[in-house]
Amino acid sequence: MKEFEQYLSERYAPSTVKMYLREVAIYLKAVHADQASYAEVMDYVGQLRERNYAVNNIRRIMASIRVYHQFLVETGVRMDNPCSMLFTLRDQPTPRPLHSLFSPSELKALLYRENRYGSTIVRNKVLLGLLIYQGLSVQELVNLQVREVDLTRAMVHVRHSRKHAARDLPLEASQIMDLQTYIHRDRPALLDGKTQTTTLLLNMRGRGITADDVHYLVSTYAWFYPDRQLTAGSIRASVMVNKLKQGEDISSVQYFGGFKWLSSVERFKPSDISRLLSMIDDFHPMR
Repeated sequence: MKEFEQYLSERYAPSTVKMYLREVAIYLKAVHADQASYAEVMDYVGQLRERNYAVNNIRRIMASIRVYHQFLVETGVRMDNPCSMLFTLRDQPTPRPLHSLFSPSELKALLYRENRYGSTIVRNKVLLGLLIYQGLSVQELVNLQVREVDLTRAMVHVRHSRKHAARDLPLEASQIMDLQTYIHRDRPALLDGKTQTTTLLLNMRGRGITADDVHYLVSTYAWFYPDRQLTAGSIRASVMVNKLKQGEDISSVQYFGGFKWLSSVERFKPSDISRLLSMIDDFHPMR
């Protein structure tokens, strides 16, 4: 736990570090975190509900678990974070889908929000653009390397992973200028003599972004659509649904999204969306 404590100390206040360490220690007595699936994590959360834990306490515990699994990913213990979607959980008086869908124009509107920090304005547009135009998953954004962006060919290469297939996706014209500015001006400024990395997207400390960084950034845009839940997952789902609605062949969407099985794409068919969202909401332990 010493390495995890150091990991937390670089990112959180001392009080948060202490709280996360305590909750993770309890979690590890019940779950084998290095092998745990999403279902096993949800079962643990369900047990907390059965013990009548307050919702705010459960949210705090979930946050600590998610950070711990992200630590395991970044240190190479795991290839995936089974808790990457835990941030969508909520406690509301009326049932509501975990994911909401957005039209192409609604997604593009996110690219024109004013940003607080000048050093990350272009980076944020680049990150959101890759979510909105290429429909990348959070982990694909985190893993993307500078060399995988070919501005000459206006293409981005997405590597093979355990969950997704490799693919080459075209860049929009508006993305090329942003990427060129970010790669040649803003990214070197973020590094500023720090340890060199080939990771494309960096945080303000000059390190590669984490999944939590992506989720946090997207959450800062939530006020755009207060009636729906804007998440990295709902953006990716919207991109796939919009393509199918526009008449794109299902096999083309399969390649675009990196889905290994055609059945993974079929769940995005417009006729199946309401049923899918209802199922997600009905069976979630925080409902």
